[in-house]
Amino acid sequence: MLTYGGNLQVRPTADSHFEIAGHIMRLANKNDHWYGANQAVFKNTPTGNKEKSLGGEIDIVYTLFFQNNKVGWQFGYGHFFDGDYLKKNSGGLSSDQNWGYTQLWINF
Repeated sequence: MLTYGGNLQVRPTADSHFEIAGHIMRLANKNDHWYGANQAVFKNTPTGNKEKSLGGEIDIVYTLFFQNNKVGWQFGYGHFFDGDYLKKNSGGLSSDQNWGYTQLWINF
């Protein structure tokens, strides 16, 4: 599996951070599998597969810092665009995915 990506980071103020990242995910070849973060096979590729594009992802993250950067509050959003591999090998269950999160952290 191959992943290509890039990001843009800016600091609108001394106490904030904004990032946009994009990724394109593909199989290394038409017989490759889709792997998870733990490097285990996430989805086996069916025999006769002709597609390599898993899809693309866009992530947007905003972080606001407090207390001299000792505390951070982060908001994130991501969207995954299904590629041809998922559209043709998921039994009609393929659809784009959206997710979001927020987190608070404290640095000691």
